[in-house]
Amino acid sequence: MGGHPDPRRRVELAPLDLAAAVRAGLEPLTHTAETKSITIANCIGSVTALGDEALVRMVIRNLASNAIKFARRGGVVELTAAPVRIEPADAASPAPMVRVTVRDDGVGMSGAALANLIALEPTISTPGTSGEKGTGIGLYLCRDIVERHGGTVTVESTPGVGTSIHFTLPAAL
Repeated sequence: MGGHPDPRRRVELAPLDLAAAVRAGLEPLTHTAETKSITIANCIGSVTALGDEALVRMVIRNLASNAIKFARRGGVVELTAAPVRIEPADAASPAPMVRVTVRDDGVGMSGAALANLIALEPTISTPGTSGEKGTGIGLYLCRDIVERHGGTVTVESTPGVGTSIHFTLPAAL
């Protein structure tokens, strides 16, 4: 598949081998990780979600790229996935979802920086640990893509410890 899909296009849900989609999403980042001596640990086993493969790969690529950007030289970026049940606000039955986590052991964020990131405004940008530049729009697009899949994006971070970004996708039953 050449080029990048249009992130605004209609989401087409289909059963998705998440481990394979993650491998494909991570492949273009291998060289960047190697130049910073960062290990990418794809710890996603046999998990099937419902997703638009091209768009999910785009989300993985962006989140992992950000994790590499803020990881310290010699650090680790780890990807995991686990089934979860999300309680809907309307008291309907819990929805079976898959929670994907992209975690780095990098510089982390202060409370103020985390609040700005959680707001997910497309203009926020912070240089990476090696001075990498970014537009700040990637996470904003990821949130949009995940929400169009029926999921959510959440962020946890501790200064000096690292950051975990979680997103959910519908589970394939």
